[in-house]
Amino acid sequence: MGDRHRRRPFGFLLLLIAAGVVAAAVPLTPATWPLAVRLVLPVFGVIAGGAAGSYVSEWLTARRAVKAAEAAAVAEEEARRATLAATGEMAASGESVAGLLRPEHGVVTFAGRVEELKALTSWCEDEAACPARLLTGQGGVGKTRLALHLAESLPFMEWVCRQVRPGQEVAAVQAAGQVDQRVLLLVDYAETRPELPAMLAEVARLEATGDAGRLRVLLMARQTGDWWTELDTESDAVRDLVARTSMLELAPALDAHRTDLQVIEEALPFFAAALGHPAPQMSFTVASAERLPVLVLHAAALVTVLDEEQGTAGARAAADLGVLDRLLGHERRLWDKTARRAGAGVALPVLQQVIATVTLLLNAQDHDEDAVRAVVRRVPDLTRADDARVGAVVRWLRQVYPGGGERVDALRPDLLAERHAAHELAASSRLRRACSTDLTERQAVQMLTVLVRACAHHDEGPRLIEQALRQDLTGLAAAAIVVAVQTGPRLGDLFAQVLENAPIAVADLQQIVVMIPYPTVALAAPDEVVTRRVRDLLPADADPAQIAEWSSKFAKVLAQLGRREEALAAVAEAVIVYRSLAETRPDAFLPNLAGSLNNQATCLSDLGQREKALAAIDEATDLYRTLAKTRPDAFLPDLARNRTTKGMILLQNGNAGEATPFLFEGLKVAVEAEMEELIPLVAGLLRQAYQHHPKGVARVWREMTESDLPGWAIDK
Repeated sequence: MGDRHRRRPFGFLLLLIAAGVVAAAVPLTPATWPLAVRLVLPVFGVIAGGAAGSYVSEWLTARRAVKAAEAAAVAEEEARRATLAATGEMAASGESVAGLLRPEHGVVTFAGRVEELKALTSWCEDEAACPARLLTGQGGVGKTRLALHLAESLPFMEWVCRQVRPGQEVAAVQAAGQVDQRVLLLVDYAETRPELPAMLAEVARLEATGDAGRLRVLLMARQTGDWWTELDTESDAVRDLVARTSMLELAPALDAHRTDLQVIEEALPFFAAALGHPAPQMSFTVASAERLPVLVLHAAALVTVLDEEQGTAGARAAADLGVLDRLLGHERRLWDKTARRAGAGVALPVLQQVIATVTLLLNAQDHDEDAVRAVVRRVPDLTRADDARVGAVVRWLRQVYPGGGERVDALRPDLLAERHAAHELAASSRLRRACSTDLTERQAVQMLTVLVRACAHHDEGPRLIEQALRQDLTGLAAAAIVVAVQTGPRLGDLFAQVLENAPIAVADLQQIVVMIPYPTVALAAPDEVVTRRVRDLLPADADPAQIAEWSSKFAKVLAQLGRREEALAAVAEAVIVYRSLAETRPDAFLPNLAGSLNNQATCLSDLGQREKALAAIDEATDLYRTLAKTRPDAFLPDLARNRTTKGMILLQNGNAGEATPFLFEGLKVAVEAEMEELIPLVAGLLRQAYQHHPKGVARVWREMTESDLPGWAIDK
C-alpha cells in the first residue's frame, strides 16, 4: 500500500495541472467556438479539480496512516526497552569515598583480563552458543568489572546490556525476548537468587522456540557448589541448559605480566584525578605471598590519595587487607560530617552500628520506608527512639548511600561492608543479639551471608557465626541451610559444631534433618551430626520402626561422608529391625526391608565384599518383584533402581560383561515405569560397560531397540 500511495502524487499533479489549464482557458475561449465546447470545458475543469481533490485527500490520509504506524512501532520498541530497563540495577551515587571503588563508576581504566574478555566476547558473538555462562571468583577479583567492560565493548547499536535487579530475573528474560536487539543480561550474586531456576527455565523456553540466539545471560558468583548442582533437580530443559553452561573462573591476578605493585601504581593517578588532587609520590610494598584481589590493590591506591588529602600520608604504604580498615576510617569521617550537616542528631558510634545493621539485615528487595525504619530500630541506642529521630537517620542513609528513588543502598564494595559489619558485631554484644534474634528468614539469610563472606578476610567471622547460631539455633537453622547451599562448606562446618552440643529438642532436630538436602557437600557434616543426635536420643523403648528409620538415615549420611564401615554397621541394624517387623506386618515393612537391603548391598560393595553385596541386592530384587506385581505404579521405579544398582556393583568390580544384562533390565523397567530421569544415568553406565565389553553391550542394545524400547527412550 505504501508504494501505491507514494506513486499517487504524480497522477494527482497531472490532474491538478489539467484542472488549472482548463480553468485558465475557459475565459479565453473565442466566442466563435461552438457553444457546446464552451459549456463542456468548465464541466471538465470541475471534474478534474474534484478528482484532484479526491486524490489529495486519499494521499494525505494514507501518509498520516504510514506516519502513525511508524510512530506506533517506535513507541512500542521504546516501551519494550523501557520494560527491559526497569528490570536493571540503578547506579548509585553519593558522597561515599569508598564508592569510587564500585565497578559501575569505572574510575580506573580497565586493564588486563585479555583472554577472559576474548572468551566472553566470542561467546556473545556466537549465536549458536549456549545462552548462559557462569563467571566465578573470590570477592574483589573484578567479576562485575569484567562483566561491565564486556557490555561496554559490545557494539552499541547491536546490543542492549542490563544488570538484572534481584526479583526481576524472569521479567528481564521475558522483556529481552521482546526487544529488537541482541541482549546481554548480567546477573550478579547468582548463588543468592531464589528466582534463578525460574529464570533459567525461561531461557530454556526461549531456546526451545529458537528465540534465544539473540540473548546472553552472564551469571556471576563467588563459587560453584550445592546451589549450582541443585539446578540438576529442576526440569529436563534446565538440567540440559546447566550441563551446557560453560564456567570461567577468575584468578586474583589481572594477567601474568602485571604485578600487584604495578596495579597499584597504575591506579594511583586515576583516584587522584577523581578527587581533584595531584598523584602523591609514594612507595608501596606488597607483603602477601599470594596475589591480592584487584579491589584491595585499588583500595591501597585510593587510601594513599585520601591520606595525602588529610595530611596523614607517609613515604611508604603497605598493600594488604589492612587498607580496608584505613579506608573505613575515611568513610567514618564522611558519616560523621554528613550526619552533622543533615541534623541527624546521632553520634558516630551509633552511625557505625546503623551502617553495620543495614549491611546485615536490609535485603535488596526490602527497601520501603517501614522496612528501613525497622532495621534502623535494631540498633540498641535507637530501639526506643521516636519516629522523628529514626526518620532523620533514614533520611541521612538515603543521602549518604542513595539507591535510586526512595531506596537505601548499602556500603560498597562488599568486602568493605563485610569487614565493617564484622568489626561492629565483634565490638558489641548488644548489637550481636539484636542482629541475630527474632529475624525474618530473609533477614537471617542476609546476615549469615554477610558473615560467611567476611570469614575470608576477617578473623572474627567464624566466631560471630557460631555465636549467632547458638543465640537462636531453631530460628536460624533454615537460613543456615539456605546460605550453606549458596556459599559452601564453611558455614556447614560451623553449623555442625553448634549442632553437636546445643540444647535443642528432638523434634527440632528432626525438622532440621528434613530441611537438609540430599545429596549435599556443604551440609554433609551437619547432616551427620543432627541425624546421629536424633538416633542417639531415641529412648530404648522407642518404636522399633522409628529406630530402624533413623538407622537407615544415619547410614546414608555416613556413606555420603565416606565413612563406610560405620555406614555398614548402621544399615545392618536397620535390616535386622525391618526384617523382624516385616515378619509380622509384611504389607507395612517389606518395602523398608527391600530399601535397606539395597543400601546394605551398596555399602558392602564399597568395602569390597562383592559376594555379600550381590546376595543382599538379589534378596531386595525378590522383594521388589513381589511388591511390583501387586502395586506396579508404586514399586516398578524401585525395581528399576535395584537392577541398576546391581549392574553398578558388578561394573565397579570389573565385571562389565555380567553387569550389562542387569543394566539393560534396569533400563527396560525404567522405560516401563516412565522414569525419564533414570535413563541418562543407566545410559552413562552402559557407555562405561561398552568400553570394556563392546560386543555384548551392542548386541543387547540392538535387541532392545528393535523390540522393547520406545523412541523417546532411545532419544534420551
